[in-house]
Amino acid sequence: MHIQNYINEKLDKLSPRTVAYSISILRQALKHAVVRWRLIPLNPADAVQTPSYKRVKFRALSAEEVEQFLGATEGHQAYAVIYTALYTGMRRGELLGLRWEDVDLTKGVLNVRQQLQRIAGKGYITKAPKTEAGTREVALPSSVVALLRRLKKEQAEARLRLGPAWCENGLVFCLEDGRPLDPSNFSRRFHQLAVDAGFPDLRFHDLRHTHASLMLAAGEKITVVQERLGHEKPTTTAAIYAHAIPGRQREAADRFEEMLQGK
Repeated sequence: MHIQNYINEKLDKLSPRTVAYSISILRQALKHAVVRWRLIPLNPADAVQTPSYKRVKFRALSAEEVEQFLGATEGHQAYAVIYTALYTGMRRGELLGLRWEDVDLTKGVLNVRQQLQRIAGKGYITKAPKTEAGTREVALPSSVVALLRRLKKEQAEARLRLGPAWCENGLVFCLEDGRPLDPSNFSRRFHQLAVDAGFPDLRFHDLRHTHASLMLAAGEKITVVQERLGHEKPTTTAAIYAHAIPGRQREAADRFEEMLQGK
């Protein structure tokens, strides 16, 4: 009863998906209390009604659509974030929390060490990635290195021009005065950009999906994509992006025929 009341209360503030996820964690913890530690006779979370929700299908752009979208957004303040997201597969929080000290433009790599969040009543905070695999090194193509060099130069000029008005946070992607980009506001601006560019159903997280899908479609190894995305296991990457790996069904059919017919 207490758990069901908790669910009903949280549904007034949180999405059904978030509440369902929190209950699944609670159910697993209580399962250990019943089976492993024998602290309670039954799992009370098994008796509650978990909220249902529709799983969001991601949208991956084609190479032609990427070119179209970048062309439509070039010159906008969000362009550098968008471009880097498409070419690295990084999450929104990881990009907005990226610091210059985590970027080596000479070697052409960056290190994902934190993500930016804004919490009501607390302001901006940074948190470590959720998993050990999320803390990772990401190789940068030359076009991203060139983009970041220009951005760093522009920030240096803004720092000199604004003087004391410049807010030094060491962030790669920030407002014109150095302050952090608000994640929610950034997503709203991105949505409007996507609508204006002719992609009304495109979410910012879909840029991450686009990066992974195009890499796999080009024949890149699943383990390489896993490392770039920061997944703990290649099976996670394979489960999400199996559709993007070309020829898998054809290869499986050929192997099956070979096994039966001895070819």
